[in-house]
Amino acid sequence: MSAGDDGSSQDQPTQQQQQQQQQQSPPRDYNPTLQQQQQQQQQPQQQPNWEPYLRHTSALGILKPNVVFDVFKMSAGGDQRLPNPRVVRTAHADDGKSVFVSDELVTPFHPFGPEGSGFSVLDVRPAVPVRNTDPPVQAAAAAAASQQPLLPRCPPAGVNFVITDIPPGRSAPMHRTLSLDYAAVMAGEVVLRLDGGEEKTVRAGELIVQQGVNHEWENRGDETCRILFVMVGSEKITLADGRALEETVFQR
Repeated sequence: MSAGDDGSSQDQPTQQQQQQQQQQSPPRDYNPTLQQQQQQQQQPQQQPNWEPYLRHTSALGILKPNVVFDVFKMSAGGDQRLPNPRVVRTAHADDGKSVFVSDELVTPFHPFGPEGSGFSVLDVRPAVPVRNTDPPVQAAAAAAASQQPLLPRCPPAGVNFVITDIPPGRSAPMHRTLSLDYAAVMAGEVVLRLDGGEEKTVRAGELIVQQGVNHEWENRGDETCRILFVMVGSEKITLADGRALEETVFQR
């Protein structure tokens, strides 16, 4: 019987053809997705280049993954001082029309040393009610003159407009002023401590009304605390036994 007559089809693959098919066919447990993932893991991953992005966005406080920027700590040397306060003054022209008369930055003074608290006296008026016809330059001169004491003082019958900057870890010593103080925390937070040991933490956006009490300020945070004060002159507080509470006097 010939090879073509034994019922074995000539279409059956030869042993060589079977080996070729096995080499070309994927294994039964072949997973193309898994193989692709393994190949990607074996290839070195390219790290994104953040530098162009940071150059344009770091000053705005925009974040990149896993990195947090503190805009006050980004300045050279880690200086956390806030910008000098800007004061825009208005007045009246001779015809009664409203005008801008000055636009300036106020430089703070540091009576406790360059690393201590800074005080920026913005405006001082000797008496209330004030005279709005007084030239603002006179108010500015009065503000400069009030920088002589260690702490800004309010005229006995007047008002004082002042900003205090307390750096992290610093404090203003226990003291009393003869004034009613309206205070607004503008940045950071501060601990207000009284002479009896009681204390409260006041944060940015919160307010204080202080009626001539003996007190101390302390910044326990990690950023400069800025407090805006409007100080109104007040009478001395007289106790039931007749004693008067005097203003604290500091020596340089």
